[in-house]
This record gives sequence, C-alpha cells and structure tokens, in this order.
Amino acid sequence: MSKNTRALSGAAKNTFLDGIVRTALGEDHAARERLMHELTAAVASLRVRMEAERGRQSRKSRTTETEVVLRAPASAPPSTPTSTFDPYTPNVIVVLRTKGRDAALAALAAVTNAEHLRLLSHEQQLGVPPDVRSPADLRLAIVAAAERRIANRQAAGR
Repeated sequence: MSKNTRALSGAAKNTFLDGIVRTALGEDHAARERLMHELTAAVASLRVRMEAERGRQSRKSRTTETEVVLRAPASAPPSTPTSTFDPYTPNVIVVLRTKGRDAALAALAAVTNAEHLRLLSHEQQLGVPPDVRSPADLRLAIVAAAERRIANRQAAGR
C-alpha cells in the first residue's frame, strides 16, 4: 500500500462517500438516499489518495481519485430504505458494557422493524442466525451476539 493513500472503512468510509454523493447530487434527497444505500451495501472499504481526502475536506476533489474494494453480494445488508434509521444507534456493545443487558434490550426495543434490526446486526457485526424472524427474537439474538463478542474479547485479552 502506498504512503500516499489511506484506508477508510465503516463510518469514515460512509462519511467520505456521503460527501461525494452530496456534491454530485445536490438537493435531490431521494436520489442521495438511494445511492448511499447502494454504496454502503456494496462497498466494504476503500483506499483514498491523501490529496483526494484533503480535497474532499476542502470541497475541491472528485470521485475519480478513489479506489473501491467491493464486498461480496451475498453479504449485502437487507434492501430496505434507511433514511430515518441509523444502524449504529444504539451501539449495542457500548450499551451492554456500560449499562447492562436490560438497558441494551430496552434500547433495542425502540427498533420495531425486523429488517432494521437485521441491518443493525449486520452493520455492528453481530452475527444473528438467519432463521430468527420476529423483532423480539432478533433483539435477544443481537444482545446474545454482543455478549459473545465481549466474552471473546475478554478471553483474548487474558
């Protein structure tokens, strides 16, 4: 990897792509949402030339300076509109570690759509079995996956 590039993934990648999409599409909110949904479903990470990143920050650069690494289509999140749903809120790991299991379940109770819960589990990398369907069962599976991740991290740290 070149010293002139920087890897972006997760929220940093989404912020970078959102800046490009906003510049390209302007005030067309529906088109921006559709394109961002497609991009976040397809792009796992990207490498950005440092000049491009600085240019984006100063609003002078364009998308031709990015090199995209695509995610396999089978791992794409569910295709539901996410304009009003943030799959990173609540951060289940943080809520579970700071406030406990009951607080994590209570925070997830605000999410009533099963597809949104599935998207949340996908984006937060909390493995949920595909056969779990109901929102209540999905919430329990998400919290169980978060508990497993915390336990695995603690075991790895010993």
